[in-house]
Amino acid sequence: MAKNIAVRRAAKAQRRKAIVAQKRKTEIEINSTAGQVRLATATPIQHCLVSSGLFKTGIGTLVLARGATQYDVTAAVFLLDTFALGVKDVFVRALSAGEFARYVDRMSGLTPMVPVEPSHARKLLHDLTAWAHGYGFRPHPDYAKIEPLFGNIDPAACDATFVFGLDDKPMLVGDLSDSIWGSIDDDDDADMIIDGDTSDALVLEHADTAGPITDDGPPEQLIRTVRNPD
Repeated sequence: MAKNIAVRRAAKAQRRKAIVAQKRKTEIEINSTAGQVRLATATPIQHCLVSSGLFKTGIGTLVLARGATQYDVTAAVFLLDTFALGVKDVFVRALSAGEFARYVDRMSGLTPMVPVEPSHARKLLHDLTAWAHGYGFRPHPDYAKIEPLFGNIDPAACDATFVFGLDDKPMLVGDLSDSIWGSIDDDDDADMIIDGDTSDALVLEHADTAGPITDDGPPEQLIRTVRNPD
């Protein structure tokens, strides 16, 4: 009898341990980037916005927000560089309606955020990353985890054509104090955002005579320093 009680207690303890372990696993999964995206993808799209001056300044933000209601959303924010680097940064956050509104207001202070169709936004991301990759620029490491927030949105439903760079050629404007390729490869390209006086600018230009881009960086013919005309 005592032995049976001990066995039942041990079995009960094992079940409790398994339940606790599963609960912890679920909590970790929910709090992970992939877990947040997977759960949010099952909810409706509430907002899809992009910076109106994206192609004029070369820098802007794309925001996709999903949620069961508009009052609590999971928002993916993509920082885009349409001049060269592609998707510079990306993150996902759970936001209340007030937090989301304040974020959009803050971003609109730099350049107005305007609504776009989700298919337009996804095609923009796909085309930009493909174009930037052609010149050796990889998207942010979290891009592959967060981009699936678009779910079954078909980018082919958008027939827009996007032109990136300067005349479809990559251009970097920023700090000349470091090796350009080294800064990019080390994900240390924060200084490459156009900011203030650009009379001395570094331009990364396509050259038909340049050799292929490798993991060591672009060929020397691809990089030159220019001074903008007064």
